Amino acid sequence: QHGGIHSKPHCGNRFQHHGGSYFKPYYGNRFYHHGGIHSKPYCGNRFKHHGGIHSKPYCGNRYQHHGGSYFKPYYGNRFQHHGG
Repeated sequence: QHGGIHSKPHCGNRFQHHGGSYFKPYYGNRFYHHGGIHSKPYCGNRFKHHGGIHSKPYCGNRYQHHGGSYFKPYYGNRFQHHGG
């Protein structure tokens, strides 16, 4: 952990946290979080989040989010979001 608040990590969390607040990570989350607030990630999310607010990601989302706010992505979304 490199900054911010980290609460209630569970066994097997191998992600890196570089800022902001992280709440209730679940087992097997292998994604990176680089800023903003990320809540209730589920197992198997392999996306990268670089800013803004990302809510309720589902398993298997392989897109990248680079700015703005993105809500309720669904399984199999392979698009890239770069702003807005």
